[in-house]
This record gives sequence, C-alpha cells and structure tokens, in this order.
Amino acid sequence: PPDPRNKPDNWRALWHSRLKESGLWLKNWLEHQHRDEFWRHGSVCEDFDAIACPVYAVSGWADGYCRSVFRLMEKLQGPRKGLVGPWAHTYPHIGKPGPAIGFLQECVRWWDHWLKGRDTGIMGEPMLRLFVQDSAPPQTSYELRAGRWVTEPAWPSPNVERQSFFLSGNGRLSARQADHASGRQAIRSPLWVGLRGGKWCSYATPGDQPADQR
Repeated sequence: PPDPRNKPDNWRALWHSRLKESGLWLKNWLEHQHRDEFWRHGSVCEDFDAIACPVYAVSGWADGYCRSVFRLMEKLQGPRKGLVGPWAHTYPHIGKPGPAIGFLQECVRWWDHWLKGRDTGIMGEPMLRLFVQDSAPPQTSYELRAGRWVTEPAWPSPNVERQSFFLSGNGRLSARQADHASGRQAIRSPLWVGLRGGKWCSYATPGDQPADQR
C-alpha cells in the first residue's frame, strides 16, 4: 500500500483493502516453518546468475535487511550499485535516523542512465557508498547519527581487513585475547530486554507506536 504522504486523498481506503486481502501473515509462517519452495521461489540467493538487469540495492544500518546489499554486490555479475545509510526501513530522502539524503535525485540519475541512455555519470562512481557511524551511547532510538560517508570500488573491499576482537575484564574489546580468569561485570543499559525491547525492523521511526501502551 502507498505511503500516506504520496496518496493523501485515499491512502486509508487502500490500506484497508490491503489488510483485508492480505490475510494472516502468521498462517504462512506456521505452514512453512522450514526453508521450502514457498520461501525459495522469491529468494535472490537461490540463483544470483538469474538476475541480468542493473541493480541499485539500498538499505540502512537500522534496517533488518542491510546485509543483503553486501551479498548482492558480491554475488551479482551485472551492473550494480549499493547504498547503505544510517536510516531504518524507509525512504532515504526522509530517512530516520538521519542524516537523510537527496535520494529522489539519485533515482533520477539511475533511471536516466538506464532507461533514457543519458550519461549521468552514476556508473562511473564507486560501486558502494556507506555511512560509517560514530560511536554513540545506547538508546532506544536516534534522531540523528554522527558519522561520515565513504565509498568502496568493489565488494569484498580491497580496503577492508577482517579483525577479531575479544572481551576483556575492563568491559572493553581488545585485539589481544585475555586470560580466562573468572569475574563479574555489571552492565547497565537503557535498552530494555525481552518482548518490549523494540521492533526488529522499523527501529522506532516516526509513526511507530510503543509496544507497551498501558
């Protein structure tokens, strides 16, 4: 169904129609509790070579599907670009947490190149653009994340090295493995644990409601 901001006159009726016709999602999960043909038929990872069209994959670090962008950049063979920002499962031009970007302008550049044959320069830019977030105290949601944009020419990146970190006794991560002496560490975090700990995908974006509304 449409975003209410895009269909201000009849979005409610369209949403009611969608909810009425879509049925109970839980029914599908109960009937297909293992990876069977129901899940495989629409899964890209079953055959990456079947995708021949250009792909622009977009996600955000607060989105439940951000890792898909990296898998697509690695496995696809055709023209492709990837974009991962700080936002949740929403449009990047109104993305929360911010900063949002001029995503509509980016879309026009992409479609003009592939549908109209115009040289917009978009395919001459690096394959992958990422927002590297600065560290921040944990909280249930963020209005804005500090950080910087970086680009990568390919994925896996020639600029990235895998490194293992280990827990240390002072509550920090260490590049060196510490001894395994027993001890107790008290951790206090404002993030609640359990069923009321927040949603997995939407990440408290505007329009969400608290899970516990007593």
